[in-house]
Amino acid sequence: MRSWRIVLLAGLCSCGSGTTTTITFSAQNYLAGAMVGVFGGVPRLEGLVPAVLVPAARAAAGITFELDTSPGAEPNTFAFTMPFDCDGDGTNDTTATGTAQLNLDPIGNLASGFSATANVTVTSGAKTFQGTLTLRFDSGGAFLVHGSGTVTDSDANTTVTIAVDEATPLHIRTADADAPDKQPNACAFSIDGPLDLTLTHASGEYAARWTFDPTSRLVGLTNGRFTPTGGAEETLPDATVDMSPNPPGGNLNRWAGTWTLAWFCAPSRSGTDTMTITVRDANTIDIVRTEPPPDGRTLAFTATRDAKDPDIVRGEYQALDDTGSYIEVFSLILSADGNGFRYEAELRFDFGGNANCGGTATRD
Repeated sequence: MRSWRIVLLAGLCSCGSGTTTTITFSAQNYLAGAMVGVFGGVPRLEGLVPAVLVPAARAAAGITFELDTSPGAEPNTFAFTMPFDCDGDGTNDTTATGTAQLNLDPIGNLASGFSATANVTVTSGAKTFQGTLTLRFDSGGAFLVHGSGTVTDSDANTTVTIAVDEATPLHIRTADADAPDKQPNACAFSIDGPLDLTLTHASGEYAARWTFDPTSRLVGLTNGRFTPTGGAEETLPDATVDMSPNPPGGNLNRWAGTWTLAWFCAPSRSGTDTMTITVRDANTIDIVRTEPPPDGRTLAFTATRDAKDPDIVRGEYQALDDTGSYIEVFSLILSADGNGFRYEAELRFDFGGNANCGGTATRD
């Protein structure tokens, strides 16, 4: 499934169901675990991104995405402001702002060959991210990202610099614990590729290469070094860190209830549906999705839990609307507090072509 992947939140948000790890070097206890949050806010931001291409949905979500018509502006350059819920408590507390230059008109071109370079600023409490990122799709539908950015945290007095080389971009897909090459190694995502990390603090500087392997839940840390303030550089042994979701186990009970889903698709579609979810057994939930009048369709289908995390479910079903028959392939990812979930989907039309969809749901 092709879906949106936005990596603007380095170190800003918590991972939800992911784990936090503190790395210890020599006699120093240095918090390299700050980087465990590198993909933490993605599930909440990701569902909003298709709304950028749907004017009515932009207005409903408080998003601005305006073409730069000033003299000399490059084609397909947009200024944007995107508020979202970073900590998952149901209230927007963070805003991403900046400019994005697209190589193609995004309508109808969200596929291999489409790319966007964004200059971004994200602020969450005492933390601010600033950087330049290039995002694109590969032919297999994975989302690729390269670029660099810096997170400053005035409370912790730390600065984190992240760099991903254009020659070795990060390949980012939604994880699937049942697929050997899509293991969850960054919250709900399966990442492939290296990034270089430098973290400075009053006590010194830490630097290493973090390498994500989509066949493993563990992230490899190599070329590590720590230089204490006023001291000599220390070489650190190679290590691993676990940024995956919950281990096998848990149950689906948190899914049960009635939800309001605000969804958006590109090309332009948007709406608000009611979803009623019941737990069938240890691995399956039943979903009834009802559209409001005048359409008023009711769709009934199932979803199956991820083998490693009950807060991720997936499924597919066939449906018919005014454009024809289609298959919807979807994933739902529950928020940390259990009061919301992120929706992402791909509609595969029988007459040809796909539509990318996203959205967020809140518990009624």
